[in-house]
Amino acid sequence: MKITAIAKIYWKQIKAGSKTYTQVLGADKQEQVKELAGQDVYAAVITPEEYEGYIGEPYTGELPPASGDNSAEEVIPDETEENTEEPEQGETPAE
Repeated sequence: MKITAIAKIYWKQIKAGSKTYTQVLGADKQEQVKELAGQDVYAAVITPEEYEGYIGEPYTGELPPASGDNSAEEVIPDETEENTEEPEQGETPAE
């Protein structure tokens, strides 16, 4: 979806409290504002509860990854553990 400059302005005004979502003119602009609000929820700029307050309906999109969630991080083995595996023939032992 293409987000227009006017939709970005509306969204800034809504967050600042000078406009409400119902004052956004045109269904296409309202959809763009919803998209911007959803992006802010995903980026943890606003909460799903704040989204509901601004837009007037519950947030149903994806939520940002929980802080402290390191499931996507690469697991690096502890280098203090000794390598107890025997090297295969032709390999040099691990240090």
